[in-house]
Amino acid sequence: MDLAALLIYFVILVQVVLVVTTFYLYMGNRLRLFLYLGLGFLALLIISVLQVIVPGTDAGLYTNLLTAGAGLFFLAGILSAV
Repeated sequence: MDLAALLIYFVILVQVVLVVTTFYLYMGNRLRLFLYLGLGFLALLIISVLQVIVPGTDAGLYTNLLTAGAGLFFLAGILSAV
């Protein structure tokens, strides 16, 4: 296994930790900020997993849509906190 493959698995692990942490904070505090942040991290996690599951295909459209969705979730989370 080369360094690039190890890094993508490390990124997936970090994103899983972020998703679990933000949903845990949402369940404890019921702040919409944590819900939107968790959904944004989940969209980024799906992008990473998609690149691992189907490495030989062109997933550019899905990646762009999920990145835009993650950005909107992050923006909604920030605006809900203001």
